[in-house]
Amino acid sequence: MGFIQDWIFGKEITYNDNRIGELTARIRNKKKTDCVWTGTYLIPGQKAETVIILEGDSNTPFSSQIKGIYALLDNIQDINHKVEEYWRNQPIVKQSFTADWMDRYYIEGISPWEIEDNSFEISYEPYDKNDSSYIALIWKDQEIREVEIK
Repeated sequence: MGFIQDWIFGKEITYNDNRIGELTARIRNKKKTDCVWTGTYLIPGQKAETVIILEGDSNTPFSSQIKGIYALLDNIQDINHKVEEYWRNQPIVKQSFTADWMDRYYIEGISPWEIEDNSFEISYEPYDKNDSSYIALIWKDQEIREVEIK
């Protein structure tokens, strides 16, 4: 089964980062330069892991992507605070999300938005899997650029 899976999807390779842990990618052809690296990371204070997706080549994630994810993780409290501030200015959202939102939501995923400007999409989902609400935002230049809340 492993041979067939490698042939169809590519051979799985691993990159170990000393901060965010193990990231994996599947490479079908070493000549192909672009690939997607994925892994999970438990953000301090969360009860569930975050899926991290980064762009890279067949050897490693791009260094700008690694630096960008480090900066994002270093500023996670600031990002959460800015999300909360954003809600306070939106009357409809204000009714739906209360002060305990960080006890109900976690950052489910972080993925590149625009590689050239090192922006990321951050997705918050509820711990309660029966709750279909979510928050998605674009984080660029230390600011929230776009927000979608359901």
